[in-house]
Amino acid sequence: MIRCACRHGRYRWRIKLYLLDTDLPENDQKYRELTAHVYGATTRPASRRRSFWDRGVRMLRAIGLKPATFHMNEGHSAFLTLELLREQLASGKAVEEAGNSCGTMCLHDTYTRAGGA
Repeated sequence: MIRCACRHGRYRWRIKLYLLDTDLPENDQKYRELTAHVYGATTRPASRRRSFWDRGVRMLRAIGLKPATFHMNEGHSAFLTLELLREQLASGKAVEEAGNSCGTMCLHDTYTRAGGA
């Protein structure tokens, strides 16, 4: 089991930001740096990063937050939609309705510059 802490602060003084942190003494060393690779540049496999998208949604729910919109960046964040879809289906919605609900909750952009542009 990997233990996670919730760290929070503000981005540019107005946007609330919540991050998972695995750099905890009770975790094995190989897991302590895991979230550093999720949030920063990494050569780690995308599968390691994917495993945290559902945990982020669950963390927000655990602290009582229900965001209307999730900001997504880069390709691996698409796995966030799978957790949102799971929630919608678990609430009893049909697949099409659940999918449409997920689409209205997600905002995707890419800020990484390509080709040095």
